[in-house]
Amino acid sequence: MLAICLALAAGPATAHQAPVPRLQRLLSEALASQSHLGFEARRLSGEVLYAVNSSKLFSPASVLKLATTYAALRQLGPETRFKTELVTTGSVTNGELTGDLWLKGYGDPTLRSEDLGAFVAALQEQGLARISGDLIADAGLYTGPRHPAGWMWDDLGYGFAAPLSALSLDSNAGLADPMSEPPELRAAQRLSERLARAGIVLAGTVRVGRSPADATVRYRHDSPPLSEIVQRTNKDSNNFYAETLVRQLGLAQATGSLAPGTHAAGMEALQSTLATLGWEPGRYRVSDGSGLSRYDAVTPSQMTGLLVAAARMPQASHFLASLPVAGVDGTLATRMRGTRAQGVVLAKTGTMSGVSSLCGYVLPPGKEPVAFSLMINGFVGSAKPVQDLQDAVMDALVEALD
Repeated sequence: MLAICLALAAGPATAHQAPVPRLQRLLSEALASQSHLGFEARRLSGEVLYAVNSSKLFSPASVLKLATTYAALRQLGPETRFKTELVTTGSVTNGELTGDLWLKGYGDPTLRSEDLGAFVAALQEQGLARISGDLIADAGLYTGPRHPAGWMWDDLGYGFAAPLSALSLDSNAGLADPMSEPPELRAAQRLSERLARAGIVLAGTVRVGRSPADATVRYRHDSPPLSEIVQRTNKDSNNFYAETLVRQLGLAQATGSLAPGTHAAGMEALQSTLATLGWEPGRYRVSDGSGLSRYDAVTPSQMTGLLVAAARMPQASHFLASLPVAGVDGTLATRMRGTRAQGVVLAKTGTMSGVSSLCGYVLPPGKEPVAFSLMINGFVGSAKPVQDLQDAVMDALVEALD
């Protein structure tokens, strides 16, 4: 599978070649329907094998995560980890901490309730039995709205549209209204419950606030490496992880007047990366990192160009490992089984009402890989018939490359 990562000689794009009849028939039938279809298949050398409506704009849905994860791997690095800390300003005397205890988040999207046991154990090892002050949740690293622009209001009640925070727990599931219970407050409350069960007395309350710059770190928890976070982002199509990566890009690359912990700074950083691929301002629109925004609009050609660049970057093996494999795992686990595409197509799916996209690679054994983007918009009803068409197109494309 990782043969795609080998350096390939760049070459100019050639004129579109005629596809095999089956592939042509499938695309022609789709173009004759009420839906709008765009498709491009391109070798990693730059040769365009086939394109139809490939320079037209489409709503991408979750295939936009390919842009976010590409930028994250390239700009942040696959070994990057995000921390969560327990910090204090007081001292521990006879088992009592004088002052407050802060739970400080640095944007780890993977922190789970079961991880909190290690936080408590660390305090016990330091002889802590009582906290004289408050337990304070510090999520000040991120500022601004917790949802990107263009997310539909009736999506916000679902887990796939959870609110963002620099201090999150369990992907903030069940927190559709952050005004009623800020995510960071719930994280601190869960820690408070763990402390009580361990016999550590909290004399004060649980609240939200900022920790002092000179606070002492009592415990540090690190996330899995970014390569694993990217894998979960793409394999499972995790919107929460994708939007966290946007904020992390902003923190790493914010310039000018934009506050580094804002969504705007993250989008500026993402678009700066896309500019290196030739994505020109005014010829696309990206409003979030997950593809859930209805404002997003990209072309199939832009997506295949990104895929070609991703396959050639030093972090390519991590990018490839993050993609669902047809008929094997992720969001493609049950698709294309028993076809030529099974195990040969690695691709990201994207699905919203009236939108279905599939972008990735065909890895024919012993032959040059091909990047493709297949985007369909404007259909009514279930996405299943559209996905069946996409699967048939993939089978036909593999056949055409044989």
